[in-house]
Amino acid sequence: MKKITLIITCACLIACAGMTVAYYNTASLGYDNANIFSFYDGGVYVLDFDINYEKVKRGFSRIKELAPKKFISI
Repeated sequence: MKKITLIITCACLIACAGMTVAYYNTASLGYDNANIFSFYDGGVYVLDFDINYEKVKRGFSRIKELAPKKFISI
């Protein structure tokens, strides 16, 4: 089982690396803002995704209020 997990993990890492390289190469041809990681005061850009710190905080607080106060493990 450990060998299968290692193979799948390596395959995912190689696929992510390939997608990142492909994104950077094609984005650099189309426009000048081809950054893999870009930080600003309110968050982070990863590839073309905007991760805003306030939205993440609101999401975690929403999950926290929806979660039960006492967890019962079965």
